[in-house]
Amino acid sequence: MSERYTLRQGVDGYLARLAEMGASEATRSTYARCLQIAVDHFGEDRDLRRMIAAHVAGFFKSDPVTKKPDGSPRAGLSIAQIKRAFRQALAHAHECGKIDAVPLPRDERG
Repeated sequence: MSERYTLRQGVDGYLARLAEMGASEATRSTYARCLQIAVDHFGEDRDLRRMIAAHVAGFFKSDPVTKKPDGSPRAGLSIAQIKRAFRQALAHAHECGKIDAVPLPRDERG
């Protein structure tokens, strides 16, 4: 695995997979919004092959995940949804052989 695999490629690949699986437009739109938070945080050119669990842990604790754009706290369910979308996108990249491992912090592994 010497080529880069960017966050944008991972997000687009996962959203395409959701469409292939028959996910509704509402579901795909919700996941796209959640994953855009990760893209905004890391940058779309971030190489997922170089991402480590500490990066993901930092993202999960960051203001864009835990707070709304107006600075007020997000609801716990909203935070869980953002984390779940990102975890699933990373897992999909791993299942497709694009990344060697899913870089999740210990407290996020199922």
